[in-house]
Amino acid sequence: MAGLAGLLSACASTSYLRPGFRLAEVQNLVFTPPMSAVAIVRTGYHTVVDSQATATSVSLLRKTLVRHRFQLGLQQELAVPDSLRPAARQEIYRAVEGIKTHPRLAGGAQLPVLDYVLDKQHQRYALVTAAAGFTQEVTKYDIRRTQSGNRSLPAAVRTPGPGPVVAHAKSNIYLFLYDRERQAIVYYTSTVPTEEHNPLDEASLEGQFSQMLRKDFPVVPH
Repeated sequence: MAGLAGLLSACASTSYLRPGFRLAEVQNLVFTPPMSAVAIVRTGYHTVVDSQATATSVSLLRKTLVRHRFQLGLQQELAVPDSLRPAARQEIYRAVEGIKTHPRLAGGAQLPVLDYVLDKQHQRYALVTAAAGFTQEVTKYDIRRTQSGNRSLPAAVRTPGPGPVVAHAKSNIYLFLYDRERQAIVYYTSTVPTEEHNPLDEASLEGQFSQMLRKDFPVVPH
């Protein structure tokens, strides 16, 4: 997977549409299992991707996608075999990094695992959601054990560098639409990178998601 620092770096907050493609053409989309990487800033300035925090983030992303299923025209989640998930994760984050580096959708995309899964399930399009974030808040994931094995009070959380302890959090969400026939990403959008959001806060995540979709996916009654 691409480095967390790269995924969290600032980029233009806008959406991109492949020339000749219209979002209105696509209905009843499948969506891939959401992917995430959430780091916890721990005592001593160490930042590590935390498996429990990441799992919580994935669960919140899935709930958010389901809440917006009518707005996005979603039908069902794409079944990705466990054996293929690491490779799918790697290629999806690589695709996100590619768009951040070269923000255009004129060329193709190298997503062989997604191609394979879509072909096996007779699907042309897939909506892909990936996220990356960190939190310096003291949570249940950031409680260290004492030498005796008993749980201690939460460890202090520091920011890298001198100065007072400050709690920060960042959450970036990336969403794109992949077309298997074209072997190309035909739509891409992301959240505003400069805003501060906690990736483990459901209300904050919902606000990010709603803002990200507002321009290109108007809310439809159901």
